[in-house]
Amino acid sequence: MILWIASYPKSGNTWLRALLSTYYYTKDGIFSDDKILGNIGQFPEKKYFTNFKYDPTLPGDTSKLWIEAQNKINSDKKIKFYQASSSEMYGGSSQKSLNEESVFDPKSPYAASKVFAHNVTKLYRDSYDIFGVNGILFNHESPLRGETFVTRKITRSVARISLGIQSQLTLGNLEASRDWGFAGDYVEGMWLMMQHNQADDWVLATGKTYTVQEFVDSTFKLANLEPSNYVKTSEKYFRPNEVDYLLGDYSKAKKILNWEPKTTFEELVKMMFESDLELAKREQVLMKNNLLVPTWESPVLNN
Repeated sequence: MILWIASYPKSGNTWLRALLSTYYYTKDGIFSDDKILGNIGQFPEKKYFTNFKYDPTLPGDTSKLWIEAQNKINSDKKIKFYQASSSEMYGGSSQKSLNEESVFDPKSPYAASKVFAHNVTKLYRDSYDIFGVNGILFNHESPLRGETFVTRKITRSVARISLGIQSQLTLGNLEASRDWGFAGDYVEGMWLMMQHNQADDWVLATGKTYTVQEFVDSTFKLANLEPSNYVKTSEKYFRPNEVDYLLGDYSKAKKILNWEPKTTFEELVKMMFESDLELAKREQVLMKNNLLVPTWESPVLNN
């Protein structure tokens, strides 16, 4: 059995729910699950700087709670714990390919909390022989990505623009570069980590990096539109401390786990755009029948 812990809170009760969850699964001294996947995150990075209700300590402290509970309770059962580390931990200050041995230089409260969660997982693994895995996943995208994240914001907006129900797209730093891969490929990698006979730290990435501008251009190309006619930038969407460049080296996972990404950048962009185009077509029908009041950026109301 697998217990999947995921938290993307919209209110300040994050800690309460995390603690109650931990208590519920450990209060009787029994873990009913033999794999715990700790995918704890919240919202886009800038929120951590501007809104205190997004608790930056959640990823680290929740992971520590689970590992400590795992260590003290039901010790006769070998439980596997997956800690979702993040490529954001590296900071992106230099244009280097990053692996499991690369130095962390977090640039946000979220990234700093992920470094803590990563290190505490290693600490308990080394001290108590706990099967604690750190998965350092570079940006993993899909049609299910939250709409506030830049990749989905782009594909969602371009789909609407192509149908005439949105007039422009406003973004932040177009020169930020990311190693974007398909989330489905990465989940397979996570599964392989948990099947391996020894707990370890693993980087999953594509080994290729693209700028936000390149993601924009690729998406608009699918819609046969010129991005410069629709895209604007605003300081509102720039981070206080920018992560400029991220590129992952997944050679360890390839060599030992026999894992490598299957989906290309172009295939990923196409997949996301086509999915969002179908959603936009539904929105268009609802708008024409006065069944939907658009809440997105720059809506075109008379289409």
